[in-house]
Amino acid sequence: MPDIHAWKSRWVAALSGMMDEAEAEANFRFYSQWLSDQQLEFAEDSFGETLERLKNHEPIQYILGEAWFYGKPFYVDSHTLIPRPETEELCDLILKQLPDLTMSIVDVGTGSGCIPVTLLQHRPNWQATALDIDAGALAVAKINAEKHGVSNRLQLIQHDFLAALPTVSANLIVSNPPYIHSSEAAAMDHNVLAFEPHAALFPEGSDVLIFYRQLAALLDTQTQNCALWAEINPRYAGETLELFHKFRKHQLHTDMSGKWRFLEVVK
Repeated sequence: MPDIHAWKSRWVAALSGMMDEAEAEANFRFYSQWLSDQQLEFAEDSFGETLERLKNHEPIQYILGEAWFYGKPFYVDSHTLIPRPETEELCDLILKQLPDLTMSIVDVGTGSGCIPVTLLQHRPNWQATALDIDAGALAVAKINAEKHGVSNRLQLIQHDFLAALPTVSANLIVSNPPYIHSSEAAAMDHNVLAFEPHAALFPEGSDVLIFYRQLAALLDTQTQNCALWAEINPRYAGETLELFHKFRKHQLHTDMSGKWRFLEVVK
């Protein structure tokens, strides 16, 4: 049986035509760590199948059904986006700003559930309601809530947020909604466009800010001092902020790249 260095050499060589060596090595580390976590050994069949799927540009996270977020493994599949580092930053900002007091939060467009599950793990006195239009995404979020021991504090609801405002009461609204304009698709990676759910990336129609208009309407139904934190498209930072000018506090925060990526609003 070849040792890990031999497996790695074969892996990098097989992927040399489609990605650079650093990316191939990063994928290999992810794969080998996943095998170790699952208490599995390298095997020819699964090794070869994984490489073939990677050659087809399928993300390693979908192949293995796992993505790491805020230091924890989350189950993902084709119903959900692969969680991004920027969304980890969103969770970090929220946790730094808000203490562990008794609170109710609502997550709009929960996907894999990575945001509410992470917040609940770090805030034992919080309760959460997570909304998504896709029953498949909610099934994934349920798995992650159970995996990380917060399912008793997380309610999952299938809801079309653009069709009607949900009847919810919260101290905090969080969201990473679809915010990419269709014109930006040409600059996006092929593996994102080919495998990640378009409904979670691109809002339907020509209004790229439609989810934020609805988030502003939802915040307007809440009690005084309810907060909203959302991830936004830096291209439309100014226009997004303008939608919330009526509220007592409304400001933007930059991500680690210096881009206006996060919106904070307080009613």
